[in-house]
Amino acid sequence: MIELTFIYLWGKIEVLKEFSWDINRFRSGDRSAFQFVFDNLYQTLCLFTNRFLKDLPASEDIVQENFLSLWNHREEMESMVHIKSFLYLISRNSALDYLKHQKIKNQYEQKVLEAEVTENFEYFVIAEEVEQILLKTQESLPGKCKEIFILAMQGKDNEAIAKTLNISVNTVKTQKKIAYKKLKSYITEIGCILLWLHKM
Repeated sequence: MIELTFIYLWGKIEVLKEFSWDINRFRSGDRSAFQFVFDNLYQTLCLFTNRFLKDLPASEDIVQENFLSLWNHREEMESMVHIKSFLYLISRNSALDYLKHQKIKNQYEQKVLEAEVTENFEYFVIAEEVEQILLKTQESLPGKCKEIFILAMQGKDNEAIAKTLNISVNTVKTQKKIAYKKLKSYITEIGCILLWLHKM
């Protein structure tokens, strides 16, 4: 397994605290800006790639190589959405290349695996993004609102949530509106990513 990460590239571990990310700093090669992208997208991309390969160590190797490619193309990036689209696309392509070079028992099995990567690409992108959006929404909500959001995502209706938390149904409705407004603000990014993927 490749031992190279961008933390090692710069010879030290950097812990990001309050950080205002800026695309111009990223494009100019700012370490903190690049580390911010790596920290926020690495795990998601590993899980995304592993949907195709069913081999997590290999997926991690591929994603690390893809971040090297991103570093080499950083000056071309226009936004965080562009960066995510770029990484999703090359992760898909890298997964295809990996499958082609594996010693698979027969050509039919190889073609099935390659077709799955191609056909399910956008679905897997959306699935990973939705998971991250739900988690991001949950983490951004205050106490009671977060509890209501979690219960709603588990399929509980307003009455059941109110009973579980010993609050009024009106309170549940009000807090759900707050949560869904936050959720909606994140969801628009998925559409932007898909648009970039079709442009690339």
